[in-house]
Amino acid sequence: MQSINLHDTVKIERGEGIAVACSDTRLCGGENLAYRAAELFFNAAGIKGGAKIQIEKRIPVAAGLGGGSADAAAVIVGLNALYGTAFSPEKLCEISLRAGADVPFCIKGGTMLARGIGEILVPAPPMPDCDIVVAKLGEKSSTGSLYARFDKYGAKKRPDTQAMNAALLSANPDAVAARLCNAFEELVPQSEALKRIMLDCGALGASLSGSGPSVFGIFNNREKAEECERAIGAAAHLCAAAPIGCKII
Repeated sequence: MQSINLHDTVKIERGEGIAVACSDTRLCGGENLAYRAAELFFNAAGIKGGAKIQIEKRIPVAAGLGGGSADAAAVIVGLNALYGTAFSPEKLCEISLRAGADVPFCIKGGTMLARGIGEILVPAPPMPDCDIVVAKLGEKSSTGSLYARFDKYGAKKRPDTQAMNAALLSANPDAVAARLCNAFEELVPQSEALKRIMLDCGALGASLSGSGPSVFGIFNNREKAEECERAIGAAAHLCAAAPIGCKII
């Protein structure tokens, strides 16, 4: 799992009860994962506190990019600072797991090997310097339905985690790109069009992100990455690997 610098901004203030407002009006209120994260934090801390949470969305929604998990992680990290509870990162990850399997990773960030359901995180060699283009086209299939299809049909290709770890250790973007593999890809056929655009623009490799529908491409040439971003249009984001998860500013 890899953090990138495409990010949302989450502002948290003390308040009465829990309130979540978002620049994407579809995500306001108690259905937002950030609301659940705040509930979990206050229950774990034994605090009868409240939070006014404002989210400025930049990460595409329902994209397989962990945007909701990242916002939940930011709320838990932010409330820990705001209320001075001094929980360790390990404790914050323990609290956050009940909000979602990806939330502990979003707290720690960087480059991680994830095991279990995502809660067992081991640092991996960092991603080598490169440009990354991320793009979302189309709507997301429910993750549950994708897993059901996976259980029924299986996968022709599976990631080689050991080989990817060795590629990262080599600090060679070509080696990392050559090891990209997502077992969900054959279940998300619309991802092929984006992959083809990225590869035609000079990507070293491209792959589905999570359960999709977003696709990312790795570039070692900024001009080619910018060309790819222009070719795809507003759905594309040029970014880079990030060494951490949540950052308090």
